[in-house]
Amino acid sequence: ALEELVAAIFAAIPGFEVIKRNVTTETEEIDVAVWNNGTDSKWSRESELILIECKNWHSQKVGKNEFVIFRQKLLNRAGRARLGFLVCTGTFAETAELEKLRMSQDMTLVVLIDGAGLQKLVESRDRGAVLREMVTGAAMT
Repeated sequence: ALEELVAAIFAAIPGFEVIKRNVTTETEEIDVAVWNNGTDSKWSRESELILIECKNWHSQKVGKNEFVIFRQKLLNRAGRARLGFLVCTGTFAETAELEKLRMSQDMTLVVLIDGAGLQKLVESRDRGAVLREMVTGAAMT
């Protein structure tokens, strides 16, 4: 499953520890949760808890609604999760990209990783560097 692949990718990054997969709470489901124990200065500035939402969709694009729901999951973590990754095997609708821009006024950052980005992570020897590039790109757009 996509969750297993994504968990393996994040577990391979030094300082990251996958702590939960496919957790269902009273109000929501969390696909992957990661502790950020990174000592690299770039990761040490990020939140201690990182959430990842996985969408293995081929027939439709991931859009605004999925973005909003996932961002709310980050906000529901009592300030412990300010960085999240919305990962899909296909592509994102323009509405997701626009919503990301619209919601960029606070400390919460959702990084969109499409199928091409996921492939890049899978093939990379330095997944941490690729992921940092993606975070920087998301913060600068």
